Amino acid sequence: YGHDCPPPNRRRVYISYLDSVQYFQPRQYRTAVYQSIIVEYLRFVKQRGFHTCHIWSCPPSKGDDYIFYAHPETQRTPRVERLCEWYMTILEKARQEGVVLHVTNLHEEYFMDPRNDPRVLPYFEGEYWTGEVEKIIENVKIGENRHKDSQ
Repeated sequence: YGHDCPPPNRRRVYISYLDSVQYFQPRQYRTAVYQSIIVEYLRFVKQRGFHTCHIWSCPPSKGDDYIFYAHPETQRTPRVERLCEWYMTILEKARQEGVVLHVTNLHEEYFMDPRNDPRVLPYFEGEYWTGEVEKIIENVKIGENRHKDSQ
């Protein structure tokens, strides 16, 4: 979402899904390489003028494939805690290199301040929570229409 995008999305990037397969060799370098790629991506978008990166950090359900069609049966899916720790390691490395200045989460950034309303939340097409908000809005509209019809 570039410079010409309206707020609140202006100059933000969104990493919705990362995926990997165990075929990277030698195996002992896999995590370091994947994490370095993300740090360098963050450096690249920062140099292009983007100020915020949002990362979706929810692991897939067993059997779900985000990007690669098939994963080896032996490949484990990380638990939520492990995946968040993996991302925090990346963000800490990026912070130490001066790429990332501040790390927060959606709740702390937008929901802790009672002055905020839903208009301050960035809207990323296809994102999970955005879809949930759209469902809630639709349910509210249906409820309003039922209320009008019953009067």
